[in-house]
Amino acid sequence: MPCVALIRDCDVRIVTWMSRYLFVQWSDGEKSSSRTITVARPASYTAKDKVQFQLVVKSDYGDPKGSVWYDAGSEARFSVATSVEGPLGIKYVFERWSGDSTATMASVTIVMNGPKTVTAIWRTDYTMTVAIIAVIAVVAIALVVVAMKRREKATAA
Repeated sequence: MPCVALIRDCDVRIVTWMSRYLFVQWSDGEKSSSRTITVARPASYTAKDKVQFQLVVKSDYGDPKGSVWYDAGSEARFSVATSVEGPLGIKYVFERWSGDSTATMASVTIVMNGPKTVTAIWRTDYTMTVAIIAVIAVVAIALVVVAMKRREKATAA
């Protein structure tokens, strides 16, 4: 007499906080993780999974991209902007990555053979801030000189 059974597998099983198994299909090709089967004779159903690793992209500036799960062995692309405007003419310039990548390009790839974490390293550029201060100083000096010349004319008259 046939038996009806419900079999299930988890869609996702977390192995560590940055590694997981993702359900792909059953050994007979069925892609639904939950299914009802009728068993009339001995049968074996094995869940087939794929391993995925998480890439964590950290950055204080530049809108980091690429922090998602990737299939084991795949190539993951991650990136940030090359520069970001800050307050008062300050500019933050991407310098390099640290952690699982030491690349110096803002957009790079990495092979996901395990969980990865990368952090963008930035350099602060004060060039515009210094230029703004220099312009303000020149204008202030010019105003002082004009005021002194007016005072000389007023006292001479």
